[in-house]
Amino acid sequence: MDTDLITAPQTQTQAHSVAGLVPKLLIGLALAAFVGYLVVYVIYAVQLFRFPFDYDQGEGFELMDTILFSRGEWPYRDNDAYPFYSSNYPPLFHVVVVPLVWLFGPQYWTGRLVSFLGTVVTAGAIAYAVGRGRPREPGRETTAGRGRWWLAALSGLAFLASNYVYPVSYTHLRAHETVLDLVCRLLLEKKKTKHTRSHWSVPLINTTDTQL
Repeated sequence: MDTDLITAPQTQTQAHSVAGLVPKLLIGLALAAFVGYLVVYVIYAVQLFRFPFDYDQGEGFELMDTILFSRGEWPYRDNDAYPFYSSNYPPLFHVVVVPLVWLFGPQYWTGRLVSFLGTVVTAGAIAYAVGRGRPREPGRETTAGRGRWWLAALSGLAFLASNYVYPVSYTHLRAHETVLDLVCRLLLEKKKTKHTRSHWSVPLINTTDTQL
C-alpha cells in the first residue's frame, strides 16, 4: 500500500514530463520543416538571379519601366503613339531598382533582387509583430510574447513558405509592399493602443482578410 502511494506521484510526474515534451517536439518539427522551406527558397532565388531571360510575363514591362526611369523618361505614355507603350504599374518599385540599373545595366536580376529583399523584410516584420506580444496595460507588467521566439519565427517563415508568396516573390514586389504596409500599420496600432488583446487583434484579422 505504501509502495503504491510512493509510485503514484512518480508516475504522474513522468506523465507530465512526457506531455510537456510533446509540444516542444511538435514545435521543433515545425521549425525544421519551415527552415527547410527557407533553404529551398534561397536556393531557388539564387538560381533565378542567374537566369538571364524573363521568368514571368510581366518582368519585361517592369524592366522597361525601370530603364525609362533610369533615363529620366516617363513610362506613363499614350498607347496610340510610338512606341505604343504605357505602364500601368506604380513607380516606387522601379525607382528603387534604378540605382542597380545605373550600376549594372538593364538586367532582370536587379528587380528580382529587390523583390526578394522586400519579401524577406516583410517576413521579418511579421515575425517582429508577433514577437512583440500584446500591448502593455496601465499599471500591469505584461510578459505575453516574451520567450516565444519560436512563434515569431514560425510566423515569419510561414509567410515565406506560403503557396501565394513562393512563386511570385521575385517578380511581384507590389503585392508584398501591400502586405508590409499592413504589417507596419498593425505595429503602429499595437504601439498606440492600450487596450486588451481582444481590442487590438481586430487589425490583424482585417490584415489577413485583406491579404487573402
